[in-house]
Amino acid sequence: MKTFRKIFMISFLLLLLMYVANITSIPKSIMLFEGENYNIKTLLGVSITKNGGNYGAVQVSSNLGENTNKIGRVDYTLNLFGAIPLKDISVNVIPKTYVVPLGNAVGLKLYTSRCISGRNGRN
Repeated sequence: MKTFRKIFMISFLLLLLMYVANITSIPKSIMLFEGENYNIKTLLGVSITKNGGNYGAVQVSSNLGENTNKIGRVDYTLNLFGAIPLKDISVNVIPKTYVVPLGNAVGLKLYTSRCISGRNGRN
């Protein structure tokens, strides 16, 4: 009887550890570029619901699988069994940004057309 109780307590504590580790691994704030996808994997009984706010900013499929088509911010709540709120998550969608390198770098020289297989480019 005592071994059954120990096995039950160890398995319960491992299950509790899995839930705590899953919940703490989910970030509080997520920043996405427009059109980017983001999926959060949750355990059984943990669900993500949308809070009040701008519902048109982010289109949501199951479990915060984001298909972000519009710029804005949406707040979500991570719930345990749909009743106990555990964590607030905010998703910010920003416009796509492109970086174009221009100009000359001072003190930086790149040799890209030379073979480096041997000494001085020779085999």
